[in-house]
Amino acid sequence: MPRPGTLRASALLLSALGGCAAPQTDAAPTSVTVDSAGVTIVTSRAPARDSAATWSVAPEPLLSIGVVEGDERYMMFRVTSAARLSDGSLAVANSGTQEVRVYTADGSHQRTIGREGDGPGEFRAVSQLLPLSGDTLLVWDGATFRMIWFAPDGSLIRDATVDRGRITAGLRAPLFGLAVRLLPDGGLRVVLNHLGGAPGGGDSATRHVPSPAVGRDPRVD
Repeated sequence: MPRPGTLRASALLLSALGGCAAPQTDAAPTSVTVDSAGVTIVTSRAPARDSAATWSVAPEPLLSIGVVEGDERYMMFRVTSAARLSDGSLAVANSGTQEVRVYTADGSHQRTIGREGDGPGEFRAVSQLLPLSGDTLLVWDGATFRMIWFAPDGSLIRDATVDRGRITAGLRAPLFGLAVRLLPDGGLRVVLNHLGGAPGGGDSATRHVPSPAVGRDPRVD
């Protein structure tokens, strides 16, 4: 039984999902560079606080989805990602049940996509969501290294596995800190870190895996 919870979407969250940016201001520069006897000195300072240009969270959420007890479609457990679609509906990655749930703009459950498993359109660790053109939904399964595309009605379009060996080819071991970000073109940006010998040492590599991410060598950016 998933742990009950509530997804609360504030003005800040919904603005971020919609891709809005903070207002631009003509504030003073946050750093000053000078040269002293051939040595470059950069002095940084925090920008002046301007309430008109500062993000804030509304005292009351614009939308609240979830129940402590009751209908399991509204019980949230380990929400890892959320994405707003063009009609105002909200897709939520509920990793506690390995499902993607879609709620209408007013918070009513519309459909559930996927389930726990290893088959096409199923998840082991649903991690990220990205709405694409026409409200096609791209889902990243971090446990199985799979990219899964769903149509707006929830039907499966494509299920592709990324070859981890191709991503790490030519990089020094040991590698750690694998970070993956879905890209609007349907590809992946993967960041890997090499652990150096000294504390805090090492380097990193960023690789782009183009869509559809099957049978192609990733290129190094």
